[in-house]
Amino acid sequence: MRIVCGWIVVAAVLVGCTKATVAVDAASDLAVEEPGGAGLPTVAAEPTAPPVEFTPPVLVTPRTGRAAHLVVALDVSGSFERELPLVVDSTRRLVHALGLLQGPDDRVGMVVFYYRFALLWTPLTRLHGEPGEVVDLAMSWSRIETASRIRAQAPFASDQGPRPHMPREYDGEQGTDHSVALAFAREVLVRETSPEDYRAIVLITDGQPINLRPSQVRDEIGYVETRWEVFEGPAPHTIDEIKTASVAIAQEGWAADGIHVWVVSLREANDFMRLIVQGDGEFFFVGTTEDLDAALQQIADTLPRSIQP
Repeated sequence: MRIVCGWIVVAAVLVGCTKATVAVDAASDLAVEEPGGAGLPTVAAEPTAPPVEFTPPVLVTPRTGRAAHLVVALDVSGSFERELPLVVDSTRRLVHALGLLQGPDDRVGMVVFYYRFALLWTPLTRLHGEPGEVVDLAMSWSRIETASRIRAQAPFASDQGPRPHMPREYDGEQGTDHSVALAFAREVLVRETSPEDYRAIVLITDGQPINLRPSQVRDEIGYVETRWEVFEGPAPHTIDEIKTASVAIAQEGWAADGIHVWVVSLREANDFMRLIVQGDGEFFFVGTTEDLDAALQQIADTLPRSIQP
């Protein structure tokens, strides 16, 4: 299933009503380079962190009141390749932390995004439903890598690239558009939850949007992604358009649908990311795996307090 979406962006962006804080300041640990530089700063953590053994969480103290629903929007663009395994381990810890703190009807899901595509990697899943469901969710998250880059100049529709279990990335499909992730995560929450529920998005990215160019390769070879539900944004899409659209979508989601937004960035601390933050959300700029774990744990700790009846 493919959903195609374009945006008419309102020029005026309300900045004053947005709350954002830098909870972890890793600016001193990361080198800053101009866009388009030869190299990019990377997470300071060792890339060989041990895998997380996942144990289904046990609800210790059931909470009454509104159900909470969280969609993690995870960047799987090629620029995130080094950091992504560490990020995936941290998101699995987030699932376990949420399971210990949240209520019996709370759910969590994931959207992955790259270029102009966002895909529903896992649907909203109850943290305290059937025991196998949350284990399957955690195992599915553990398999996440960057999109499967197909470098053939004239690929066939059967070409899968080096990571066949991941969505395909054809020539010309490089770039990062945070607005598609926010728009699709919002759509999932609106259509599958009640307005009375607590709705939240956690956007995890390396931080830097990149200009999107049109690419016709997948259309020319006739490839249609059927493994996941796909949300498709516009291309071309400039950096300024991506920033403006991302902020507008997040602000509209808060004003119309009560969706709280957190942003976690591992490389860039762009001002527009602070403007994406909505409601109870915060902005975290992290430089190590420990900082990332602390940021996600703080998010997990915040949700129950926010929805106590």
